[in-house]
Amino acid sequence: MKVAGIITEFNPFHKGHEYIISKAKEITNADYCIIITSGNFVQRGEPSFVDKYTKTYIALNHGADLVIELPVQFATASAEYFATSAITILNNLGIVDYLVFGTEIDDIHILEKTADILIDEPLEYKETLKNELKNGFSFPKARSVALSKVLENENIAFIEQPNNILGLEYIKALKKLNSTIKPIGIKRIKEGY
Repeated sequence: MKVAGIITEFNPFHKGHEYIISKAKEITNADYCIIITSGNFVQRGEPSFVDKYTKTYIALNHGADLVIELPVQFATASAEYFATSAITILNNLGIVDYLVFGTEIDDIHILEKTADILIDEPLEYKETLKNELKNGFSFPKARSVALSKVLENENIAFIEQPNNILGLEYIKALKKLNSTIKPIGIKRIKEGY
């Protein structure tokens, strides 16, 4: 038995969500798909377009086998806490083999490499980050500069795209938990929202 996990907001449920559930089962050959989703409030602290019961009903009718609500204090938190809490739930279930998520890039290895840097914080990264913050840059900008210095030849524009940001946080959480869940990114079919 194989199980794929997907973390979502379903705000609202759309064709992309239907696609990722279908693709998750296809790519992983999973027998079951578990969804972790926000309830009545979403990550930006706004009310969801539809209530959590409707989200669950829709998900179950579009290929999900189990839907678990992400508690509101985590569902409305930053990307790091949103991802970490959802990954912790999936990991603690003890039955999830894969985490499938949408990305704006095709290369999950760059997300994994970047996650390693953010977890290990090599000296060059830490010093550059500190200097950029001291120079008045915002944390996201300072982090981008520090990552570009450590990653050298990589184009790090991906770090500013929302699905990649979440994917990066999912991978960080999996690594920090020493989880056996394998991350799988599915590139978005169309650009924008």
